[in-house]
Amino acid sequence: MKSRISLRFLPAIILAFVFFTITGTITHEYGHIAAAKLFGVQTKLHYGWMSHSESKNAKGLKTSYSQYSHEIENNLPFAKQKEFEKIRLNARKENLWITAGGPIETILTAISGLIILFIRRNRIRRLGIKLIYWFAIFLSLFWLREVFNLVVTVSSGIITGNNRFFGGDEARLSLMLKLAVGTIPVILFLAGILVSAFIVLRIVPKEKRFTFILGGSTGGISGYVLWMGILGPIILP
Repeated sequence: MKSRISLRFLPAIILAFVFFTITGTITHEYGHIAAAKLFGVQTKLHYGWMSHSESKNAKGLKTSYSQYSHEIENNLPFAKQKEFEKIRLNARKENLWITAGGPIETILTAISGLIILFIRRNRIRRLGIKLIYWFAIFLSLFWLREVFNLVVTVSSGIITGNNRFFGGDEARLSLMLKLAVGTIPVILFLAGILVSAFIVLRIVPKEKRFTFILGGSTGGISGYVLWMGILGPIILP
C-alpha cells in the first residue's frame, strides 16, 4: 500500500527533475559568464555553453605572437619579454577562472541545499519533508551533474574506443592545474555519489525512495534530452 501511495508523486518528481535539470544547465553557464564578466569579457549565453569575446589579455598575447613568434616558440630572449610573460600569466589565470566558474556555481548551489538539509535533518525526520526542504533536496542534487558527466564521458570512451574517458570543464581544470586529467572529475564524481547517498538514505522517507530514484532517473534524462535536443536550440541557439 505504501509503494502505491508513493507512486502518486512520481509525475511530480519527474517534472521537478526535468525543471531542475534545465535550470541547473543554465545556471552552470551563468557561472562561467559571471567569472568572465569579472575580467571585462563580453559574453553570450547559449543553451549548453557560453561564448565570449576576446579579452584584453588574449589580444595582448596575439599581438606578441605576431611580433615575436620565432623567439617565443624557440625560447629566445626578445624585447618586451617581461611584459609578454605577465600577460601570459594573466591570461592563464583568466582562462582558469572562467572555466572554473561553471563548476563552482553548481557546487555552491548544491552546498547551499545541503546546509539547509543538514541543519534541519532532525526536524525533517520528526515532521516530514515540507516544500522548502524538497527545494533544498533538488538544490543539493545539482551535484549529480558531476556524476552524470563522468558516466557519460566514460561510457562514450568505452563505446567509441577512443580511450578518452574524461571531458568537460572538470577535465580542462585538471590539465590547467597540471594534474592528471581525471583528478577533478573523479573527486567531484565521488562527492556527488556521497551527496546522493545522503539525500536518498537519510533525507527522503523510506517509503518514497523507490519513487524518488525512479522519478529522478526518468526526469533527469528526460530533462537533458528535452533541453539539449529540443527546447534549448530553439530558445537559446
